[in-house]
Order: sequence, then structure tokens, then C-alpha cells
Amino acid sequence: METFSETRQALERQRVRIRWMFALHVALYAAAVGLILVSQPLGMAVGIGNIAYYLFRLRRKMKSYDSAMARACVVYGLCAPWRDVAYAGDQCLTAQQLQDLQMLPLHSAKNALLSRHGFSAAAGTLRLTGSEVTLHYPAQVGGRQSFKFLSGTLLTARQPSNGAGGDWLLLAGGLLEPQAREAFLAQCGYSPGESGIEGYGLYHHSADAAPPAALTRRMEKLVKHCPGLGAVRLCPESASIFIKGRFYTGRYRPNIAPDEALLRQNGLPERDEAMAFFRFWAQLS
Repeated sequence: METFSETRQALERQRVRIRWMFALHVALYAAAVGLILVSQPLGMAVGIGNIAYYLFRLRRKMKSYDSAMARACVVYGLCAPWRDVAYAGDQCLTAQQLQDLQMLPLHSAKNALLSRHGFSAAAGTLRLTGSEVTLHYPAQVGGRQSFKFLSGTLLTARQPSNGAGGDWLLLAGGLLEPQAREAFLAQCGYSPGESGIEGYGLYHHSADAAPPAALTRRMEKLVKHCPGLGAVRLCPESASIFIKGRFYTGRYRPNIAPDEALLRQNGLPERDEAMAFFRFWAQLS
């Protein structure tokens, strides 16, 4: 695996190459405009060639830089406190994996789920995974069956043989369209419980209808420190958190230099609070 210094140097070389390529693109554009005044067919040919150069060469290099920067920010920034970090890239979360969590509804269409910038890591005895997700789920729109979108960050902690954590779903009241929410809960066999947390519903499909008081207080703290918290799913073998509208990467254009402060920045302010909650869940007996 590359060191941080090697990664940053490679990104800087990549950025410099793209900036030279962009300068060539601008020069070709200016040449095309000038040539049109002399020879319209020649100017048009240069212009069309320049468009092809941008679409099939320059734009791809810019996307490659954006992806490389995102990977570095995830590995050296977001995942800095953890060990055994692995960047999983895009499409790292499958529809089946999301459905198995019984945490969020998902449309049956083939491309209903998009996951980006996934990662895995270890923290103590916990095995962590995360990704930025965008999904669409079936919903009534204007009296007709359609779909709605939902985007954010999904974090999951697993601890095999834990045997703790019960079987609960904490769901924000306004996260889903009401009819879609009720259909999803019925499909998964959830029964309503008492969350004791304003704006959130608690659901279960086990004998443990109510979580321990200490867990409820811990979920209240999580809600307080994560304003976009959409859902918390607790199972004996895993705990998952979905934060609506939150992404831990950005757009990295070639004018953004890969300086150390940027690459080591934590792009998810809720990271530490989420980890504290996962550790609490892991200690339940």
C-alpha cells in the first residue's frame, strides 16, 4: 500500500498533467475561433476535434482525479482512526445486502441503488463498513404509484458472536412517505413500540419490544448529535446508522490541490458520535 506521501505526490502529478491538458483545450478553442475567420471548414474541424478531445480525454482524466482524491480523503481522513482500512469504491453495497438489513425500503428496479466511495475498516473488535448511498423506493405521488429518492451515508458495525443489541429499528418520522413507510414496516414484519424519542418511531419483530433504558438514552444522544439521523437498525450481529443528506466526500476539481490538511480532514462530522454509539452497542450483554 502506498504511503501518504506517495499518494499525495501522485495526486499532485496527476493534477499538473490535467491542468496542462486543460490549457491545451483552451488553446485549441481559441485557435478554432480564429481559424473560422480565415477558413470556416478548418475552424469547424478544429472545434469538433477539440470537443472530442474534451469528451474522450480531458473529462475522463478529470473524473479519474476526482475519484483518486475521494479515495485518499476516505483512507487518510475519514478512516484515519481505524486500522485495516480498505477502499471499496463504487457499487460496494448490493441491493440484497441493503434489503437484508431491513432498514430502508428499496424499489425492485435493477438500478434502484447507487453506492459510492465505500470502505471497510476495523476498530477494536468491530468491523466497519460504510458508503454514500442514493436509492429510490416505491411511493404514492399524486395518487399514482411512483417512487421517491433518498440519499445519505450508511455506516454499519459488525461484531460476530456478539449476541447483543436486540432487534430494533429506530426510524425518523419524516424520512419516508407515510404510505411507503407503513408498507415497508408491514413487509418486514415490524410491530410498533415506544421509542420515547421525539420525532422517531421504534419498531421490532422480536419478544424484546422495548430496548433497555440505557440504550434508549444512548439513542437520544445520537439523535441530538446527528441532526440528519434517518434510521438506526440494531440486530444481534450488526448495528447500522443512516444519516440523510450527509456525504463524506466532495467534488475535487483540478484547481483543488491535494494538500495534507484536505486529505487528512474528516469529511463526516458525525463519525465520532456514530463510533461511540457502535461501541456502546457492542458492550451490551
